This record gives sequence, structure tokens and C-alpha cells, in this order.
Amino acid sequence: APGRFVGLQNYVDLFQSDLFVRTLYNSIVYTVVAVALKFVLGLTMALVLDQERRFNNFFRTLLFVPWAVPVVVVSLNWRWIYDDLSGFLNNFLITFHITKNIVSWLSDPSLAMGCVIAVVVWAGTPFYTMTFLAGLQAIPRELYEAAEIDGASIVQQFFYVTIPRPRTIFLTTVMLSTIWTATNLQFVYFLTKGGPAGRTQIFPYLSYEQALGAFRLGLGAATS
Repeated sequence: APGRFVGLQNYVDLFQSDLFVRTLYNSIVYTVVAVALKFVLGLTMALVLDQERRFNNFFRTLLFVPWAVPVVVVSLNWRWIYDDLSGFLNNFLITFHITKNIVSWLSDPSLAMGCVIAVVVWAGTPFYTMTFLAGLQAIPRELYEAAEIDGASIVQQFFYVTIPRPRTIFLTTVMLSTIWTATNLQFVYFLTKGGPAGRTQIFPYLSYEQALGAFRLGLGAATS
């Protein structure tokens, strides 16, 4: 049918929709938690790899693998890991008597979002690590030596030398990661398709579902 002009009605429909409000909440939780975890883990691993030790180059290469693997492959692998019957995670837990019952990781409303975030963090942390590691290695060693001579502890060196120097790198990395995380459709699409009961519904998938699933192009565009 030919399209008809509806003015701002699509926006009115969205803000009156319970699904839209839930999606807003899900998207904020999903993005904030994932970015925060990637930041903490990425900085921790960067600090570890910044120390001189054997096989450092090997560990750096190994750590970068999750970032290099296509998102589709990552999502399908983790979907198998989370599978109720044949998944690695359930088989591991039952084999070692950690649990007696099968856990529906992606079907349980209380677990689904956490499982999706775990995959996002696993795939995205290497980007943080490599970026932060480059920033840490650019800090002159003389600053640490001077701080040590002045009596600064390891904790004080971390907060007054390590953190302030690559601040711009931290901000840029978090900004890029926030954009990529908030707009990524593939993880939710392949793992949960927004379920169960909309618990993992985020804006990119809602927009896709409305525009290309229900063929309501105007509503999908308004969601974007």
C-alpha cells in the first residue's frame, strides 16, 4: 500500500509502548555494564602485559584473537556453549557435579541479559587491552622512577602516573566502544532474538524487527 504521512504519530506510539520503555532500560543496562566490564578487564590485562616477562608477545597475540574473529562466528560458538542439552557449559557443570540440573542460559529471563553481556565483554575486551597497552607503553619510565624516589607507593603511582597520562586514550576508547556496543545488532540477533519475553531487547534489534520483520518502516526509522 502507498505510504501516508502521519507526522509525529510514530514517536507518540513508541513512547506509549511498554516494549519501548523496557527496551530503553535494557539498552542502558546492556551498554553501561558491558562498557564498564570491558574497561576494567581491559585495563587489568593491559597492566599485566605491560610488565616484562617471557612469552609476552605470544600472550598479546592470543589475547587479540576474540577481537579478530567475526561476530557471527563468535555468536554461534557461544550459542553452542550456552545450549541446554549439548552445550559445553551445562556438560561441564554437570560432569564436575557443580549442578545437577540443566540451566537454560538463554531462555531464563534472569540469566539471558547477563549471558549476552558476557559474550559482548569476551569479544570486545581485547580492543581495550591493546589500546590501553599502547597508552601505558608510551608513559616514560622516568616518571615511575621519580615517583618511587619521592616515596610514592604502587597504588599512588597507579593513580597519579598511570591513570592521568593516557586519559585521552581512555576517553576515546570508551566513546568508540559505547557507540559500537549500543548499536551492535548481531549478538542479540544470533543469541536470543530479543527474548525471552523481551528481556534482551535493545534498540538496534527493535528497530530491525519493526522495519524488516513487521514491515513498519516508519516505526523502525523512528526507533532509530
